[in-house]
Amino acid sequence: MASNNVLRWKDGRGWLVLSGGASSDIRAQALSLSAADGGVAYIGGQAEQALDDMEDLGAPSGYLVDVMAEDDETVQKRIADAGMVVISGEGSARDARSSLMGAAAQGIEAAFGNGAIILAEGQSAAVFGAWVGGAGDCHKHRIAEPGGEWR
Repeated sequence: MASNNVLRWKDGRGWLVLSGGASSDIRAQALSLSAADGGVAYIGGQAEQALDDMEDLGAPSGYLVDVMAEDDETVQKRIADAGMVVISGEGSARDARSSLMGAAAQGIEAAFGNGAIILAEGQSAAVFGAWVGGAGDCHKHRIAEPGGEWR
């Protein structure tokens, strides 16, 4: 990646899309960028609503990935195989950060490298932006809850 980019992250063929909240318009634009094969992996607390909205927009078939309940190998593979990853932004920044660590992070990096669109919304966008801005070291960044303290 060029050194003049604000966000310095891994080289890859995909797109990073950070959205301040859930928006059908932004989801549709992100979907229009999609060129990678594979379904859409949905992560996060409001992932089911995102899946329904994306289906209405004509997204390829999708599936929910429960990063807290599924084993690491399954989480990583299911995310890595996706053509698009939607990270729901509902909930706290702490929850968003927890869902973006470990196997999920490895899967996201692999999907991005393969050309997937990574769409992070709301709190997840803030956490993801901190992660990308810090060259992929999510656990070293503190995130402020809206109107709250740094976590």
